Amino acid sequence: MSEAAFATRRATVVADVSPLRIVFGFDDAALTRGEQRPVAWSENEAVNGHMLLAGKSGSGKTFTLRRIVRQITRAQRGVRVHLMDVHGDLDLDEASEVVFSESTSYGINPLKISADPHYGGVRKRVQAFIEMLNDASKSPMGDRQVSSLRNMLYDLYASHGFRVEDPSTWQEQREQAPPEFGFRVYLDIPFDAKDAAKDAARAAGITLQFDKDARCWWTDRHEGALERYPVKTFGKVYPTLADAAAYVRTRLRSLTTGGGTKSTRLLEEHNRKVVAWQAKARKMGAAAAIGEDIEGIQAEVQSGLGPVIESFTDYVTSIASGRELDALVRYDTLDTIRSLLNRLETMVASGIYRSAQPPFDAAAPVWRYNLTALSSAEQKMFVWTRLTEIFENAREQGIVKGAAQLRDVIVVDEAHNFFADKDTNILDRLAKEARKFGIALICASQSPTHFSEDFLANCGGAKILLGLDAMYFDSTVRKMRIDPKLLAAVVPGKVAAIQTATRGESDPQFRLARVSG
Repeated sequence: MSEAAFATRRATVVADVSPLRIVFGFDDAALTRGEQRPVAWSENEAVNGHMLLAGKSGSGKTFTLRRIVRQITRAQRGVRVHLMDVHGDLDLDEASEVVFSESTSYGINPLKISADPHYGGVRKRVQAFIEMLNDASKSPMGDRQVSSLRNMLYDLYASHGFRVEDPSTWQEQREQAPPEFGFRVYLDIPFDAKDAAKDAARAAGITLQFDKDARCWWTDRHEGALERYPVKTFGKVYPTLADAAAYVRTRLRSLTTGGGTKSTRLLEEHNRKVVAWQAKARKMGAAAAIGEDIEGIQAEVQSGLGPVIESFTDYVTSIASGRELDALVRYDTLDTIRSLLNRLETMVASGIYRSAQPPFDAAAPVWRYNLTALSSAEQKMFVWTRLTEIFENAREQGIVKGAAQLRDVIVVDEAHNFFADKDTNILDRLAKEARKFGIALICASQSPTHFSEDFLANCGGAKILLGLDAMYFDSTVRKMRIDPKLLAAVVPGKVAAIQTATRGESDPQFRLARVSG
């Protein structure tokens, strides 16, 4: 996503600007004495900018999030706010909103790597992608599938010019489109989609032709049904999920139609017969152990041995070069490759993993990612991918001067859906590592018990309890170490329990604050 305009705006912020301050409400006890004492987060006093908002439906989470974001943007500090909106209700006047769905022509690329020689690279990106894919799936991949996909992706990156062990190759090198035909718009149309694209162009009366020299399709009018295909990027660029699916499909096709097909097929046939024969042998052993009659089973075992030997002989005699099975050694069985292709094609079909950048207004202080059209698994992959991208971008910019100085603020609604019980989860990584790179993470959910211990321990900005469902009361008292009488005094939409932490404070306490209005 282009940050040029906003980066320029951020760079113009003067060094001696007043510290950013976010007011949540006013101290309830002080108000009863006629005093107006703000309960606030201050950039020059806070441990970090991470915040937690917890409350049941109707307790004021959305209202509070809007108030926090408005105070950040109105300070005009060049801070970019990223709103991950899963319900479509985090609307703000100053926000640039982009809807993500299978019908949009833009998206994100989970295979985009960081070129940083220390923190980035092909290996880290492949590992992170595989972990995200498994964490978001109801049926995670097994070890064999993971190993096969890892090798496939390594080979895919290498085919695009990005080598695992060579950091000097990790940077994109984009080139201009062929200049001789200025009226042409070159499109990135996958091979399997070319027929559908031609039909759509023909129905709309739009020119769509293949340029043999440029090795891609072009049109004179990028509109209508053709808008779902992004403009072609020339040069050395990061592969996309569509590229990964095409690569796996090509490998599968070469194994099923290439020169090694016969030996590959015979080996897999032999392996199936061995598995069947071993099952009968185990059954015979179990029967013998308990004294059952094994004569019938023994006959089956003996009769099955001949076909096993014969199938192995057929396989050995089919070997011609001795290299027929190299691909299977690297990518596992044909069934494994087919299962990977199915996963990748399902993800590509969601339409959100595209190379074209989302059309956010680069000058807008708030980018609202409307994810309501996506499934739960798609939302997870999207949020994890985008948050990783934001973190990598901030890390490449270097460490900020102040402990709570902000460059980017990330707001995640229904954040409990995006935590995963592992150290590599991006939300926990942001909570632990992002402060020094100028990132604040604001997470909202129905209960503080939904958040990980890592996030709670590193949430040094503010913890705001807006009114909880009774089922979460006791667990919240224990987990947050809050006085139950204080928590019971919370009135949704009017009075909240808020804890703010300042540097050097060892045991910050919750206090009641009026938050209405």
